[in-house]
Amino acid sequence: MRAITYPKIMKEYLEKKFKNKKILILGFAREGQSSFRLLRKYFPDQQISIADQNEVEVDTEINIQKYFGKDYLDDLSEFNIVVKSPGISGLKPEILEAQKNGVEITSQTKLFFDVCQGTVIGITGTKGKSTTSSLIYEILKKSGFNVSLVGNIGSPVLDSLEDDSSKKYYVFELSSHQLFDLPKSPHIAVVTNVAVDHLDWYGNFENYVDAKSHILKFQKDGDIAILNYDNLITREFDRFTKGKVFFTSKEIKAEGAYVDNGVIFLNIDGHSEVLGDTKDLTLVGKHNWDNVMMAALVAKNLCVKNEDIWMAVSGFKQLEHHLEFVKTVNEVSFYDDSFAVDQIATSAAINAFDKEITLILGGFDRGIDYTGISEEISKKTNIKTIVVIGQITEKIIKFLRKANYSGKIIKLDRTKMDKIVETAYKSCSPGGIVLFSPAAASFDMFKDYKDRGEQFKKAVLKL
Repeated sequence: MRAITYPKIMKEYLEKKFKNKKILILGFAREGQSSFRLLRKYFPDQQISIADQNEVEVDTEINIQKYFGKDYLDDLSEFNIVVKSPGISGLKPEILEAQKNGVEITSQTKLFFDVCQGTVIGITGTKGKSTTSSLIYEILKKSGFNVSLVGNIGSPVLDSLEDDSSKKYYVFELSSHQLFDLPKSPHIAVVTNVAVDHLDWYGNFENYVDAKSHILKFQKDGDIAILNYDNLITREFDRFTKGKVFFTSKEIKAEGAYVDNGVIFLNIDGHSEVLGDTKDLTLVGKHNWDNVMMAALVAKNLCVKNEDIWMAVSGFKQLEHHLEFVKTVNEVSFYDDSFAVDQIATSAAINAFDKEITLILGGFDRGIDYTGISEEISKKTNIKTIVVIGQITEKIIKFLRKANYSGKIIKLDRTKMDKIVETAYKSCSPGGIVLFSPAAASFDMFKDYKDRGEQFKKAVLKL
């Protein structure tokens, strides 16, 4: 592996924060391993401990203490500082108790915001943040900016600081978990939408909304916030920021950007100008108009020309597992939307098509009420068949019947993917669409949404 050389500010910061401290890296997946590499580089002889619920392979070396298994959280109060991965809830009793005992709980995100000298563009939202982040990155890269894509969709943030400077730009996709206890906000903050999600992590929706709002709460005068007016929750997020606020909308002529008769307009300081026609976008679905508008507003605030913005966004292709076209078999088209782990994403997917849809729903049960998506599905006349899979099968069927869905329901439970795809294919009329948009997490049958999407695509390609 190529050695990474960080700016002097990083060395001084880390020595002050970590030298001669009892350090624990909590969670040892991609981000935890990145934290370990960084700390081992600067503290080659200092003991660093690792804790993870799963047994993780670590190169044998001295000065490593490992805490693996179901009791991995038992000894947190023995440490001075814990670098926590975002997948582990900060509301766990063991973590709260450690904080009471004086243990500092930090994260890669906190460390990054403490040392970063460049301009941070932060993007969060229940859905749309990966596409919006990628669009912003693509525009800036093609416009000649020194820019890195970091966070959930890009590289671990500390790995990106090698060439950090005041002239560097970071497009940072931020999950609610990363924002949960973050005491700083990015210079440009984008919130795509907020809907019910991650109740297993936060306990209630209010905690989740509060975590999302941290992307704005610490902004200062001169900072910028870009919010989705059409989402009832993000519409009210302007109260959290001291920065200048721009809205996007498909419903009104918002101060920021809006769509009127299929044309995207930028509307800044009372001056409205055409950006481009939505029919020329490669991205599928009206929900992607929001993502394009938000990315365009970021670029506009960084003085990118309209024609350069449109050139980058109009040819932008769908991200993998995000309403991704797979193949057409005997006039039946297949779309992989495995990234749709919640209702807001599936709602966007079903509204992207007017053709007949055979919809594949279901997965891991996270305790979510499916009334909203069931009622929306029931109102759509083109969703003729629903194939229900996974742990949540009976629950989904119950909600669909309560919403008076009149189409055909096929119950497959935890069936192999080949059978799921074959069943959906046989149920779909020529000219129709098989849409794999589960509205649920994947952990009952698959490693993650990527594994689920790959298995779906492989099964389709066999047809």
